[in-house]
Amino acid sequence: MTNALNPKAPVLFLSLLPQFVPEGEPPLPRTLLLAAIVVALALVRFPAVALLVDRLGRWLRRPRTARAIEGGSGVALSALGLVLVTGSLPH
Repeated sequence: MTNALNPKAPVLFLSLLPQFVPEGEPPLPRTLLLAAIVVALALVRFPAVALLVDRLGRWLRRPRTARAIEGGSGVALSALGLVLVTGSLPH
């Protein structure tokens, strides 16, 4: 529902799907087929992500795991800050 009400979603579909309709073919059947494929994949993907997050959430809430993630994030952000301060990022 959230994606359907997002104004960017129809713009993306209207700009992306027409390029996959062969010239001379009626656009509606092919566009509906492509949209149905996207919907079917979303109906599989979103529940899979929810289940994965549920299972990972239990593991991520462990104090030892949370401490390790915070430490790793701190090291990564400190390294990024150091690279930005020294200006040694490749262009």
